[in-house]
Amino acid sequence: MLFSEKQMTIGEITTLCGYSNPQTFRRAFKKRYGMLPSDYQKTVLYQKK
Repeated sequence: MLFSEKQMTIGEITTLCGYSNPQTFRRAFKKRYGMLPSDYQKTVLYQKK
């Protein structure tokens, strides 16, 4: 999963997912998952430890 990669930024993930605008990605992600991508990434990385 892209979010479990510590070195990947949200901007890089945005591009890999096909979005050209990070704000559009943030809105779509929040609508789908109920949280911001950065919050989700922190959760995934915290659980990995």
